[in-house]
Amino acid sequence: MTNFSVLYLLFMLGFFIKDVCLTSVVQTLQTVMAAVGEEAHFSCQLMESKDVLQVTWQKILPDQDKNMAAYNKYYGQRVNSDFIDK
Repeated sequence: MTNFSVLYLLFMLGFFIKDVCLTSVVQTLQTVMAAVGEEAHFSCQLMESKDVLQVTWQKILPDQDKNMAAYNKYYGQRVNSDFIDK
């Protein structure tokens, strides 16, 4: 049986309205699946001219969510060491 990992994209936007983060300006494939050992490709597209500060990809596990990678407007990209060359 092939094992699959389910990954989600979270958004941290540079603006908030009534303490609610607006995520509708970022469009992405919500779930990315890949068999163990295969490559998984992640992307997102900004639909409006907004100041997005950070985009974070997480692996959703039964007992926790684990950050895989992030792109920050000021600090660039960062891949969690647990997911490099996997």
